[in-house]
Formats: sequence, structure tokens, C-alpha cells
Amino acid sequence: MTIPSIKNVQDAIERLCEMERFESCAITVGKGGRYKTLAEVLDLFANDSQWQHIWLALLPGEHLLSTNQAITGKGSIKITGHGVEASSILFTAQSLSLSARQVQTQDVRWRFSKPIGQLSVRTSRLILENSDVVRVGNNENNPVLFTCAPQDTGSFFSISNATISSTFRAPAMAIDEADIAPVDVHHNTAINTLLKALLDDGALISDTAAFDCAVEKVKDEIKKLSPEKRTLWKRVKPDEKLAELDMVDWGFKKAVVRTTPVRMTASRPATASFDDSVAVAVAKSSRKTEVNSFYDVVGDMTSSDAAIKAGIKKMVRAVTKWGTANAFSIETHHMGGTINQSKIKGTLILNGAISNYATIGNTDKFTGITDEISASYVAGGEDLFISQSSLSRITSLVPATSLAGQRLNKKAEGQGHCNISHCTIEDRRNSIIALTVTLVGNTFKADSEECLTILAHLMTASTNSAEHDPAQVRYLTRRQRLGENIWNPLKLS
Repeated sequence: MTIPSIKNVQDAIERLCEMERFESCAITVGKGGRYKTLAEVLDLFANDSQWQHIWLALLPGEHLLSTNQAITGKGSIKITGHGVEASSILFTAQSLSLSARQVQTQDVRWRFSKPIGQLSVRTSRLILENSDVVRVGNNENNPVLFTCAPQDTGSFFSISNATISSTFRAPAMAIDEADIAPVDVHHNTAINTLLKALLDDGALISDTAAFDCAVEKVKDEIKKLSPEKRTLWKRVKPDEKLAELDMVDWGFKKAVVRTTPVRMTASRPATASFDDSVAVAVAKSSRKTEVNSFYDVVGDMTSSDAAIKAGIKKMVRAVTKWGTANAFSIETHHMGGTINQSKIKGTLILNGAISNYATIGNTDKFTGITDEISASYVAGGEDLFISQSSLSRITSLVPATSLAGQRLNKKAEGQGHCNISHCTIEDRRNSIIALTVTLVGNTFKADSEECLTILAHLMTASTNSAEHDPAQVRYLTRRQRLGENIWNPLKLS
């Protein structure tokens, strides 16, 4: 290991700050900081067994990590920035693993550019405050973005004013860049290359600046075309392909934790170029109309730069399908914590470390509880409190071996107490396993009656509401068989 040279008293003080007993000292990283790059200081920290605690103060800017990183056996890791709009970490490899007694991140955006990029944390205490963890994948079954596992009994996490966003986007199978921009018509291969990146590169949508830059380049290439080629391009637009767009439902497909171990075999999008309201509007409108607006500006030589760029963006939205994927996994019920004033866009998974699993929210895999189970049919762990937050979906997993003849044949492990209050829950078929469950002041937004399955000793609910009545909850007790109680209405208030 190369130790930074010590030339004066200040260098000596800063070196002492890097040792265990001086964990309260911040080390600046970035242009003008003690270390120029985040990768440099993390490599030194990972390979120095005497260096147990670190506090990295990221200066404004984007801090690149381009290789897989595993840091283990540490006392504490603290990373702070100047706000999610100012300090960001761009991780372009696949796996970032942090293991320490305490892991804390504050005022930082973590952006994972690979569709399968993952952040794995093993700790006794996780603090995620005023921070974003964001990834745009290419399908709903991409591995979980962020996993959190306990180091020991009593481990907990605290998430506040944060966003964990795992979304996906993919081109509609009915149309691609060759259909939109036939090269034999416009004779500009650069246009197709750039359009392919806009359609296929999910990471572009998580980076507003990069997306706008790509759109700008397409616009510039279009303006290079002669009036004849632009007019001809508009006339030969793929009407048959465009007609297919309105025959397929590409609107916000919600992710489901599958009953096969997809995620286990590999183990507000805050920065999205398109906000949810715009994307929903596009999903509900005619996608053929949206694409046609692109051809209108292509064929009109008087179109302004702004109009051309707006047409390109509408076209990309119209031929792209969107949705949420697996976002945050609490790996075992032995880890409790709080989620407050935060947004989890994607599935929140409870007991996520189970390798071969089923979920009680899936009626095809879980249809009853055997009479032989004693009153203690839930093994409770640590408590979970979620308040004033926005959630896509909550899914509790049980081992597939707990099922026999599609009945639960032994205890299901879950949280001790699960309290969800004053939250919005976007999707249907949520599931919770806990000793006790409390629901207060929540809004269920899914346009389906089947909103929540609960397996618990005791469930209480008050002042909850649903945007699409009647919202139905399935509350399981030891004496109930699911086959005899399929989505019976249970008032949420």
C-alpha cells in the first residue's frame, strides 16, 4: 500500500484522521480535495486493516467508480456530500459491497449505470439521509438494486428524506430505430446510431444532462439533411408499425417478485429526464400521435431547434415501455428499522435473502394454512416502521419449503411489529408477515380490489383509504384457509 507522503504538520494531522481513533475527521474528495478521486481513497481504505473508520466529504461534482468494490471488516463508513443535485457517485461496474459496523450516507446521489448494478450493505447500523440511490434497468427482473443485511442481533436501518428508485425501460418490441429512421431514406447512419442509444440505453434516462446531450446530437444530424430528404422521410414513416403501438399496453407495467428465484441467482426516478406525470400522460394518449409529432417536425424545415428536440423526446417516450423493478431488500427479519418521508420506487422486499421463495401475496402459490400449526405460526423478528412515504409495493417472502400441497406447513418468519402510517402505496398484491401489523392513514392507489395480504397474530387498521373502492385486504389467521377467504373485503378504516 502506498501511504500519502507526510511533508508537514497538516499532512500528519490528516493522516491521523484516517486512523481508528480519529474517526470524526472528514477527508475531502474531488477537485481541490485531499484525494482527487473516490476510487483512490476507497482502494487505500479497503486494503489497510489498521484504517477502520472513514468519513469522506465529497466535493461538488460527479465521482466515478468504474470497478467492482468490496470493503469488509471496517468500523464505520461515512460518506457525505453537498446535496443530491451537487454531489453524486456514478458507479459503472456491477457490484459495490460495504461491510462495517456503521454505514452512513448523507446528501449524496448514488447512480448505478448498469442494469444489474447493485449496492450491498452488511452492517449493524445503516443511515441513509437526504440521499438517492437510483438505477434504470432494462427489465422488471433485474437484480435488487439495494440490499441490506444485519451484522448481528439488533441491527437496524434508518432511511429519511431519501429516494431508492429501481425502474426499467425498454424499447417496444413492435418498433426500433430502423423503423423510425430508415437509412435508405435519410442516408445518415449517425441518426440511427444516436436513436438506438436513446431507445436502448436505460442509463441515459437517469441522467438528464446525458439524455439532453444525446437529443441535441440527433437534432444536429437532422438539421444537416436536405429539405428533400426530410420531406421524403416524413412521407415514408412506418404507418403499419405505428399502428401497432396503440394496440399494445406499454403503460407503467408494475414489477412483481416472481415465484422463481430470479433475483437470488444473481445474488420519483429522482434524476429521470421524464417525470411521472409526463410519462403517464403519454401512456394514456395515442402513442401513434406522439410519434407522428416527431415526423411533423422532421418534415418542416421551419421547425425550431426546441421543436425538433421536443419531437424527439415525444417519440422516445412513445416507443418505450416503463415500469418498476426490485428496489430495496431487507435481507432478514432480524433487521428492523424506519423509513420516513422517503420514496421507494420499486418493490420493497422483506426477508429478501431467501434463495428459493414464494410470496403470500401470490394466490397461485399460497392457498391455505394447515390446522396443525400452533398459535405461534409467525416467528417475529425486529420491528419495521414506515411513515409519510411513497411505496410502489411491499412483498414478504417465505421459503418455498414452507409450503406443502400449497399450504403453509411451518412457521413463517416476519417482522416483530410492522407499522405503516400515512403512506401512499401504488401497486396491488402487497404482502406483509409480522407478529402484529398496524395500518393508519394510508392511501392505496392501485386500480384493483386486491391490495394487501397480511399474515399476523393481530392486525389493526384505521383512517385508511383507497382511490378505487372497494379496496380489499386479506387478513390471515391460524384458523383461516385462504381457499375459503379469497379477497374478502375488510374495511381499512
